[in-house]
Amino acid sequence: MGTIRKTASKEKIKQAFIVLLETEGFQKMTISSLVKQAGINRGTFYLNYLDKDDLAQQLINDFFTGITAILKQDNGDRNDWFSPAAISQIIEYVQSNFAFAHALLNSDLKGQVKERLSQTLAQAFIHQHANLQQPKIKQPYASEIVFGGIASLFTLWIQRDMQESPATLLQIIEAYRATPPQQILRT
Repeated sequence: MGTIRKTASKEKIKQAFIVLLETEGFQKMTISSLVKQAGINRGTFYLNYLDKDDLAQQLINDFFTGITAILKQDNGDRNDWFSPAAISQIIEYVQSNFAFAHALLNSDLKGQVKERLSQTLAQAFIHQHANLQQPKIKQPYASEIVFGGIASLFTLWIQRDMQESPATLLQIIEAYRATPPQQILRT
């Protein structure tokens, strides 16, 4: 019974966090506003989190754990960045967590979250596919171009309220991966 109650409280806190992130931003958010929005008392909040920074970090870690799990399962072509199937799974995962992802990427946490996405992609790629120590372009520039670009595509898609279908986003990412930079803007 206690676990169910704790899970329900955590979900209420997460939903309150999403609402307040959208309306106030992280910097202006307070524990008082969180507990009021969640309909819980301060004690319940502090049973689950140390402070609002701990809350944000745990929620963000949980979100990226899901993305990392998808990437670790990817058994695509070892010469490829990530398989289209893995990218599709990430798109579906982000869609299923739209409210949270949208709140993060439209708040004062955007830069941190975008950087974390880029790092998550790079770490998964390095772990599974390649040694990025000797790329054609010096590190960390090479990783920023490749993984920062993919992170930017996801970020823009989420900020635009996922206007494009998952299939269209996958096509955009695949075209980005296959097209030299100087060719991207050409018709």
